[in-house]
Amino acid sequence: MDAIEMPAEEQPSKGTATLPDADNTHLDSSFFYQKDPPFVLLADRLHLNEFAVAGIAIVTSVLVLFGLGAFFSVFDTNYIIRSSLQTFIVFPLLAYFCMRIPQEIATLFNTFVEHKVIGEQRTDRTGPASYEDFVELLIAWVDRSWWTLIALGIVIIFWLYRLLVIEPTLTSPVEHAQFWLRIAILALYSIMIYSVALAALRLVVTLIFTNILFRSFKIVVNPLHPDGSAGLGVMARMLGISVGFITTMGAAAIVMNAAFLSPTFSITVSSISVASWEAIGVSILYLALAPTLLVGWLLAPHDAMQEALNEALQPLADQFQSTITADQPSSNASADEIKKGTDRLSELKRRYDLLQDTFPVWPAQINQIRRLVATISLPAVITFLLSLPQTYKAIYEFVASVFQIGGH
Repeated sequence: MDAIEMPAEEQPSKGTATLPDADNTHLDSSFFYQKDPPFVLLADRLHLNEFAVAGIAIVTSVLVLFGLGAFFSVFDTNYIIRSSLQTFIVFPLLAYFCMRIPQEIATLFNTFVEHKVIGEQRTDRTGPASYEDFVELLIAWVDRSWWTLIALGIVIIFWLYRLLVIEPTLTSPVEHAQFWLRIAILALYSIMIYSVALAALRLVVTLIFTNILFRSFKIVVNPLHPDGSAGLGVMARMLGISVGFITTMGAAAIVMNAAFLSPTFSITVSSISVASWEAIGVSILYLALAPTLLVGWLLAPHDAMQEALNEALQPLADQFQSTITADQPSSNASADEIKKGTDRLSELKRRYDLLQDTFPVWPAQINQIRRLVATISLPAVITFLLSLPQTYKAIYEFVASVFQIGGH
């Protein structure tokens, strides 16, 4: 924790993102995107919510992918399938999640306060001196200028890669004629890449700081809390938003790269094209990020619940042991004396079993882990299915019939 400090330039500003007074730690979603100018424009200046931004993503995608696509006559099989998925599924979902994540971060920590799960500071571990200090660190690190610069750097690298590496491989007259279409699509992709990069960074930093919170402060666990997760059920919302975001991000990697949605896509080294290397690189990033977020939001509450259970059971275990040691019946002990000692042991064991059965040690969502894993695996499954020629042909025939175009 000593390495996590708040730089002077990252102190919360005195504007809309001003941190509340020390006795008020309520967080607003605006605290987490003040260093993100496009987000500030959409949310604070234009007052658009996630659904409105998702609608803008659809309209923009239609104009670029289908409007310019029709103008440049690029309605072939691969283009139609990819454009349809991007326009009506992937891009609006990404826009929704990217706009929603700051609100979910605020809700997470506000609910911790409302449920009174944050106890006293642990004296045996280094960390923030108070919860107010923790909140200031959280804001400074989630909404940091470096993340915006990194996102812009990724966009620049993407442009350089496409223009300097991919473009020289396109040699046909038709491909040269479609250059400005590809530039327009690159601009559309850049918006999504920038937003997704920042959203992913916000999620990862929030996960890290949630673990810092759980490690630095005593977590008060309420075993009978209505959320079924001892008062920590709000973390299921972050788990859900992370799974939805990561799955959509994986789908975006598929539909934004022509190498994936192609009946000739192959993973053999000898057949890997330049575009395929991009697809493989994105896949590696996805495979690294997906399990990290999935496991991270489950392990932190599990550790807190297990610790609370152990603390509740340990005194009973000690009493049980001391009773056995101190209350050994002698050979001339009466039946009443033996019964008294046995009853005490029985009651200790009954209380022990009751607490063990009452305290949850995993969030309630652990029962849905198979479904969550299956959801995150969807992009890989889609990639495999769409790489099969017969599947690819069937999907194209359906899309072609909808748009009333001929096969290519």
